[in-house]
Amino acid sequence: MKYADDGKKQKLNAFQREFGYGLSATAMGVDSFMIKAVAFPNRLMQLNKNEQSKYVVQIKINGQICELKRVYIRIVGGTALSPEIEYIEFYGLNLKTHRPVRERVDIR
Repeated sequence: MKYADDGKKQKLNAFQREFGYGLSATAMGVDSFMIKAVAFPNRLMQLNKNEQSKYVVQIKINGQICELKRVYIRIVGGTALSPEIEYIEFYGLNLKTHRPVRERVDIR
């Protein structure tokens, strides 16, 4: 899902899913999936059901296991086929302390 210029939500097209924002998932067991994002393939995520029976994405942020809340990808140029990504920011909550955790990964 992306936000259009007018602020309304729009579905991603096939091109965007394949080259920029797409995800692939592999079943790891009951209620558990390993997820890989096109934009950051080296950072694996896991979709699990938590204690409240709610699905959450878990990922390491700054070396801490966190519940992922948001990802920001800063694109500064390039083309549709090869965007120039300046950095990616991950935002989450530490699963043990419930404190906010943020990590910026510079790509350039």
